[in-house]
Amino acid sequence: MLYPTCATGQIHPRSIMNKPPPIPTKNRSPGKVAFVVIISAILLLMIFVSVRLWILVPYGIRSVSMYPTVKIGDAIWIYKLAYSSADDVKRGDLIAFNININGERSVFFKRVVGIPGDRISTSAYAFVINDTPVSQQFLRADGELSLYEEKLGEAAYVIAMDQSRVSERSHRQRDAIVIPEGCFFVLGDNRTSSADSRHTGCVKFEDIVGRKLWGMSGKGVY
Repeated sequence: MLYPTCATGQIHPRSIMNKPPPIPTKNRSPGKVAFVVIISAILLLMIFVSVRLWILVPYGIRSVSMYPTVKIGDAIWIYKLAYSSADDVKRGDLIAFNININGERSVFFKRVVGIPGDRISTSAYAFVINDTPVSQQFLRADGELSLYEEKLGEAAYVIAMDQSRVSERSHRQRDAIVIPEGCFFVLGDNRTSSADSRHTGCVKFEDIVGRKLWGMSGKGVY
């Protein structure tokens, strides 16, 4: 930058006063940088743990009870904040829930087919809800299984049945029950290979872990 000068060639004093001050430079010591990195890592870890404990839980599928919707080895995320009350649970929802079998606590993964107040009766593969048979349309054979599209209200999904395991007796509809308040009737999509409400009874709202999302595998569900 050029400055005006006197006749003697010296820099005019006023020009020195008008010179902009130097820009200060920040010197960050390695210790301060490391401190920032460590704090950032701790905050990220706390966020991850909070999400993992209170919002999303990963599970791996361990049984064929929900085939063909999910298969053994598939992975899902369960969204734990999906329901704030029992009124939020809808027919067709895929839920994970806690259950005690022979004194052992496990997590099961099934489809909600009946909500509080519904009158429901079931057989080995089909069910009647509020005196209306649920629609099932044959799609194709899948090895020993037969695949059907089932429609339940606005929900449409595919179920599987092993016809070789369906006896004449199991075709009969069981006596209808009315689902109690705060409880839900659940079935596996693999109707002839699922331990569900036909065997273990209705699921209480307080036992529901959450609703299904896709994701990475972790703990096993059935």
